[in-house]
Amino acid sequence: MNPNTCLVVDVWEGQLEIDEAVLKANGVAGMIIRINNMSGGHHMDANFTNQWAQAVNFVRVPYFVYNPWVTGPENFAWLKGNMPVGCTSVAVDTEVVYPGYSPANYAGEMNKLLDLCAKEGWKTIIYTGQGFLHLLSKWPKCDYWWAQYPSPVTYFPTVKTWDDLKNSLDKLSEPFNKALCPGTVKMWQFSGDYLVLPGTIRKIDVSLFYGTPGELAVYFGTVVQPIPVPISVTPIDTIPPMTTTPVAPPIVNTGTPAIVMKDVINVRNGPGTGYDIVGSVKVHEAVLVYSTQFDVLNNAWAQIDDVKWAVMIYQGATYIAENAPVSLKVGVISSFTVPATGTFVQTLHDYEAQYWNFLPRSKGLGTGQTLPETVILDNPNGGFHKLSQEWQLWWFELMHLACDHSFDEHIMLSKWASLTADARAFTDNNAVQNGYADYVQGINLNAKRPIALKSLSTGGNLCKVLVANGQKLTIECLDVSKSPPPILDVWLVKPWLYQWASQESPAKLANGTYRVSAFPQLSPYGSPVPVVSSDGSGTQTILKSLTKPVLNGKTYQIYN
Repeated sequence: MNPNTCLVVDVWEGQLEIDEAVLKANGVAGMIIRINNMSGGHHMDANFTNQWAQAVNFVRVPYFVYNPWVTGPENFAWLKGNMPVGCTSVAVDTEVVYPGYSPANYAGEMNKLLDLCAKEGWKTIIYTGQGFLHLLSKWPKCDYWWAQYPSPVTYFPTVKTWDDLKNSLDKLSEPFNKALCPGTVKMWQFSGDYLVLPGTIRKIDVSLFYGTPGELAVYFGTVVQPIPVPISVTPIDTIPPMTTTPVAPPIVNTGTPAIVMKDVINVRNGPGTGYDIVGSVKVHEAVLVYSTQFDVLNNAWAQIDDVKWAVMIYQGATYIAENAPVSLKVGVISSFTVPATGTFVQTLHDYEAQYWNFLPRSKGLGTGQTLPETVILDNPNGGFHKLSQEWQLWWFELMHLACDHSFDEHIMLSKWASLTADARAFTDNNAVQNGYADYVQGINLNAKRPIALKSLSTGGNLCKVLVANGQKLTIECLDVSKSPPPILDVWLVKPWLYQWASQESPAKLANGTYRVSAFPQLSPYGSPVPVVSSDGSGTQTILKSLTKPVLNGKTYQIYN
């Protein structure tokens, strides 16, 4: 471990009891303590007052979870009313997703909060990670507490003590994706809640501060005064307060249609895992959501009946999706119901059509070879569309969604590199190997041009037809000349805006066709690729002869 760094832990009310003396004896210099909880209304973390007092021998800093349900000034008002006396620093946790909250609005309200903190004389550091960069249209140029977790299997397989951890940190000096941070990485949260170390009885997050313990104290300032009893303020959240015995809000609306996304979800008599199981719902089952609440872990729960609740978003993964006209099961084999309105077609596999880029690729291939199925869409850009930093990060997060965040960031970076490599058909010669900027890997960032995505479709892809003009069909696409839309709005609602990369084997099957399979990069999951345009129209054209119609209301099966 670099001698010019020091260790910091962050804790919250679910941390249970910790032994501060043991942590201090093992070289932990700082403790960052969650100050607020959004479960049941914006209120103080239940353990903050106690933990703040017990952390008196550490450099201690509150971390505040930004609440996107209200404005930046309202966030500040709550924070100012509950900051410890004498405390002049705060970490602003920016990772809460609020569907429908635009990145521009998120950025604007966040800046208002930071401006008010600056006027108050407080130092701020933003906590976030690569997976949340799409939340804000523009991030502040400031210091960051950056979350990025190297594989525990690779880097921390035998860590049991603090000395073990320090020895492991000899191999880790900075985040793998440091170049993607919008500002300066001042502190790195490198453990993804998987280390149990002396002084703790459950998993704890650990961070590396770039500076000595003395510099840590100067950076955040030392706090020696006790804090007052938190003042009472009117909750600024729209989520109703949660009591020990849940009081279900009276159902006065017809509910929002939603789809169950996971195989089986327990139904409980309250919004949390501490409540009794009273039933279950299954994948693709339709439910009505009457209200939502957050538990102490910031997981979202949906009220689906007077006294029935089911988890909606758990640890960032979607279990129940509102307003989703399709139901999508993540995995190599995926299917969903085609919307009841609109015109949809499916692109043919290359062995079914004569007018792909070349003749059917199954012809003339060597034994055992496979090649991606791709057809160039009709566009004026020579087939390529530049992907800005935010669009590259958006695609990278789409890949995370496709595999349900099953791989850690380090592994995902290698999968990204493979999927977008030169001659992978999707970026072709406009890839990082030829000097184009890859913002996900942080390579060639001084290049004049970013990597470009080829305008294409793949065999079996579903397309939404906007205009039919003779033998040409105008299909809906993502317009990369504009900022990306909220990713879940596409993932859950418009799955025809991304395709599942497929490849064909040269071995003919008994029925005369050829085997089509998923691209292997995210195996055993499928590899999603955005279908894009860049002329401002959000459309592309494709030959009608390369498609076949898909009936409304029918099940669409990916890779068939």
